[in-house]
Amino acid sequence: MFGISSNSKEALGQTVEDIFDRIALQLLGNIPKLQNKKQLILSYQPNFGLPHLFVQGMANKAPNEIEKDVLKSMLESAYGYIESLKNKTKSDITEQLDGLAREARLGKRKISKEEVQSILNKEFKRAKSHMAAIAEQEGTKFRNLGSMMDIARVSSSLGDADPTVFFVVVRDNVLCNECRRLHLMPDGVTPRLYKLSELKQGYHKRGEDSPSAFGLHPHCFTGDAKLHTSIGLKSFKELYESQQSVEVFVDNRVKNRRIGNNQHGELIPGSVWLDRHAKGTTKKKAVPIYDTGKQECLSITLSNGMELKVSTGHEMWVDDDENGKKIRADQLKIDDKIPLVSGECGYGTDSFPELAELMGNLMGDGTIGKDTALWNFFGNDIEYGEKLFEIAKKYRSNNSNYSEKMTIKDCDEKYNVSRSTFNSTILRNIFVNEFGLSKKPRRVPGRLFSADKSTIIAFLRGLYAADGHSEKSPSIVLGQNDKEFLKEIQLLLSNIGLISSLHKHGEECYKKITYANRDVFTTKRKACWRLAISGWEQCAIFAKEIGMGVATKQSVLLKRLQETEGKCKHGSWRTAKVISIEKIGIQQTYCTTEPMTNTLTVNGIVTGNCRCTLTYLSRGFGFKEGKLKYQEEGFDAYQEQRA
Repeated sequence: MFGISSNSKEALGQTVEDIFDRIALQLLGNIPKLQNKKQLILSYQPNFGLPHLFVQGMANKAPNEIEKDVLKSMLESAYGYIESLKNKTKSDITEQLDGLAREARLGKRKISKEEVQSILNKEFKRAKSHMAAIAEQEGTKFRNLGSMMDIARVSSSLGDADPTVFFVVVRDNVLCNECRRLHLMPDGVTPRLYKLSELKQGYHKRGEDSPSAFGLHPHCFTGDAKLHTSIGLKSFKELYESQQSVEVFVDNRVKNRRIGNNQHGELIPGSVWLDRHAKGTTKKKAVPIYDTGKQECLSITLSNGMELKVSTGHEMWVDDDENGKKIRADQLKIDDKIPLVSGECGYGTDSFPELAELMGNLMGDGTIGKDTALWNFFGNDIEYGEKLFEIAKKYRSNNSNYSEKMTIKDCDEKYNVSRSTFNSTILRNIFVNEFGLSKKPRRVPGRLFSADKSTIIAFLRGLYAADGHSEKSPSIVLGQNDKEFLKEIQLLLSNIGLISSLHKHGEECYKKITYANRDVFTTKRKACWRLAISGWEQCAIFAKEIGMGVATKQSVLLKRLQETEGKCKHGSWRTAKVISIEKIGIQQTYCTTEPMTNTLTVNGIVTGNCRCTLTYLSRGFGFKEGKLKYQEEGFDAYQEQRA
């Protein structure tokens, strides 16, 4: 009556077994009591399981028998971690249930279903956290060892049983002494070479003489940070899970130094400076995103409202009023100036400009109801509304609720402005079901971040037509009560080369509204924010590329640009100051390597990326005066260094 039967505990134990076996199947591709299993399953969950990460590390080459044995051994090891966690979870659940049963007997009461469920929820939550840590740690190991297998395979095909490898590092003032000692010869230029067999297969400890195959000092980002790539704005976590090969955008202010400081000299990869007068971006190759484990991280907020979450050792570009420099994130100071992207970045291929403009305007002055979407227009906006209505009419069906024409109401005693509306059920369903459109909270549809330029511009035009206006400075302002939504708009603007600033405009308050007939209505106004594009050059780009949508708004903007042309000074050097540096604890991190400048554009901010990249030195090649040279005699650079 008061206890838990042995049959019930056995059933719970079997449930725990089943859950962990399913997890193992998803993560490992097979439940590796592998002693008698020759075939590895590599297709259970594409691009996610540990075997897939191993194969991706091998440049997507099918593993041979030796590589399969290595993979099998690693899977057995990973399965051991899962089995250990499973047994501990079962033991902890059983122990707590027994304790609960003893308390119930002493109190002469029955055990409630809720008490049992509470124990299960707590233990499964803890197990889930431990399982995530196992998956992340093993994922990094599988990919890195896959890369090593690829190097070994290539070298073996050339008759090299133990290939020579080295780490590509950035030879600048940020390179730490440990990296310099391990990866460079005393001249500070020539790479230090190792045999593959000399590399450690674990994490490096400071002072050890052999480096780890995993590299050192990752300079990394949290998974939600968005990278500007050749296929649009993509989060690091999204790119890591898909393992897409992408090109990244490097701001043209970041330049490689050249040998002899001659403009025609050979580029020195990684040796960079900041040319404050340059503009635009250049597309460069980068390696697929890799998992860099869990690290202590910081959240850095800039004066224009942009934010970046990075590991404490991450390299941040700082404009020092000269040639720029890179410093660690944990060495940043308040008021340090951080470069912002100064040109267009990449776009995706998803194209839906008409729907995007309708969505943008709906996000401003429209409403999304349970059954229909409703657009509202006032005064001079009605002409623009008629244009959108003609687009909306293309998406109609005989059995859906739909406005056959726009409803127009003239000025009356209460409203001293004409009003117009139209609605559509079918568009509401398209926007909600296919795009995930929401105004509670108000968010940019995810597909916009992978859309082509015309689609992004159409969405912004629709939004600014509803909620945007220009001011005399000149500046273009978008007002909203949802800060996170404006941050997403700021990111879209940065991708087309427009710099904006986000500032609070008003606290939450009660506001009286007086109608034309003198009736007074009191409403609660939420805290308000303004996203402003400032400066003649930036506003001129906006007017030409995007436009205000509403003809009268566009006319006012063009007039202000005409009146201020030639009178506005250049303004800032496309930077923003650090206003906040906050510790956010241990976070899962990711990164990539762009080897020429070790620079990326992330969240609209010009910043650094990982270095110390493992690579293979082909036989017959060596280094002379720091440069890779071919030696006809088959010069063994490794032996020369060790002589």
